[in-house]
Amino acid sequence: MRRSIQWIAVIMMSLAPFMGAQAGRGEPLININNQAVARADGKPLSMEQVKSAIIAGSARQRVWTVTPVKSGVMTATLNVRNKHTAVVDITYTSKEFSVKHRESTNLLYEKDENGVEQIHRNYNKWIQGLKQNITQEALAIHN
Repeated sequence: MRRSIQWIAVIMMSLAPFMGAQAGRGEPLININNQAVARADGKPLSMEQVKSAIIAGSARQRVWTVTPVKSGVMTATLNVRNKHTAVVDITYTSKEFSVKHRESTNLLYEKDENGVEQIHRNYNKWIQGLKQNITQEALAIHN
């Protein structure tokens, strides 16, 4: 019995670095809620212009594949090295947009017993980049 406990302790200690490395890459999932969009000249945007800003912003840096669902709703998919996939729902009006996690593959997504969602830290970087790119595309609209 004592020998079994020693073996279990040795196994747990040998796995600890790997478990810590996995845990270190996860963080609370970020969704973008009601992010304001505007033109640089202050004129109002149309729904079509916001849609165009989302499509153009999605094509910058990390290339998201955008699929229109219906007016005011799109789905965007990011595939990284055919290994990691993120799918988000993007809702928008003429004044704002939101980006919400739909599903992901190989990004350590999990929801704990308190409903807190965790995901790989790179996902949050990609979402922040997407938000910045869409906002910049909207600012650049001038007709």
